[in-house]
Amino acid sequence: MSGPDSARTRYSWRAARTAVVAVVTVAVTATVAVATHADAYAATIDPNAWYQIVARHSGLALAISGGSTADGAGLVQSARGGQTSQQFQFVDSGGGYHRVRARHSGKVLDVVNSSTANGATVAQWTDRNGTNQQFSVVDTTAGFVKLVNRNS
Repeated sequence: MSGPDSARTRYSWRAARTAVVAVVTVAVTATVAVATHADAYAATIDPNAWYQIVARHSGLALAISGGSTADGAGLVQSARGGQTSQQFQFVDSGGGYHRVRARHSGKVLDVVNSSTANGATVAQWTDRNGTNQQFSVVDTTAGFVKLVNRNS
């Protein structure tokens, strides 16, 4: 991991649970949407599309802190914009799991040190297809989805 641990540069798992794992809307970058079915709320993921992930509770987009391309750069919430550090692609890992790849760096979201504890850091890291880098997209209500980490 690089850089100091701070609330501004690190996105804790507790906060990520609110923004990533609890309930998020999957909004689109300029041209792509996550399709949902009104009755079943079944999210359809296009593995070729880039998505902006927006926290339902805050309306803020998930982003890699400072647009960093370094391993260990934290996941944060920020005002929605067109930055590539706010654009993510869902890469199929098999078995209903995906790695969430940042467009600007090519790195994937990672629960640091494969932690299963509350408060663990979520950051970007080189793609190793580890279970701590795999997330399922789970339907909730009203067309929202949550991302659940496979490892924890």
